[in-house]
Amino acid sequence: MNSPSRIVAAGLVLAVALVVAARAQDSAPRILDQGRLVTFQRDVPVATERFQYTLRGDSLVVSAGTERRMRQPDGSQKPYTKNMVLIARTDDFGMLNYTSNEWLGGHMITRSILPTDTLLTTYREVDGGNGSADMLDRPPGRIFALDPGLFTLFDVIGRSLQHRIFGSRPVQLVVLGESARTVEATATLAGPDTVSWGGHRVVTERIALRDSSGAFTLWLSPEGHMLRLESKDGRLVVMRDPPAPVKRSRSVTAQPRAR
Repeated sequence: MNSPSRIVAAGLVLAVALVVAARAQDSAPRILDQGRLVTFQRDVPVATERFQYTLRGDSLVVSAGTERRMRQPDGSQKPYTKNMVLIARTDDFGMLNYTSNEWLGGHMITRSILPTDTLLTTYREVDGGNGSADMLDRPPGRIFALDPGLFTLFDVIGRSLQHRIFGSRPVQLVVLGESARTVEATATLAGPDTVSWGGHRVVTERIALRDSSGAFTLWLSPEGHMLRLESKDGRLVVMRDPPAPVKRSRSVTAQPRAR
């Protein structure tokens, strides 16, 4: 039986391969960024999420996979994995299309968003069979996906907003779940803050993201990477792992020869 890690890795490889094949370009893909997010609930680590940003021609491929163990009503725990592939514009991170696969309890749920100029078509399919589709009016401007359990999507929003907010501005979201809905959130520049990351003090830009159902604060590095995400009540915190320290090899000092 495949482990959750192998399922996530296989799903990501397959999804990226399909996207690349469908959008073949002359130039070779180039990895722009990759890393890992750790999710904490009440200071307890509960999930890990690996992500990658790949430049492919004139498009940006953002892939991510998360794994955790979900507690069931009877107290038992079952492995939970989920992955996604987002195709976005390179200039502003605006969504071109989105797909995610979720595995829990032996079932797979696939969700996708296909935007057009005026409409958003969202799909939800269970075990490759029974499914449903919704047609939503597309709000003006860029749109971003929010899919439960995948926090790389907040990182995408943060990168799109860094250095582009002067006060507050609306952010158009497509929130996925049992059904899909569009939500207008408000992003507000919350000022600079210094955080400890990888043994260093990093000056970050804080952005508050709020809608009618909740609020989060994002801490963005000078490069636009989301180093921290925190819910308004502080019970949920997502942290980006710092890079592994570079191991320095010991230099051998040549001993003078005896005369």
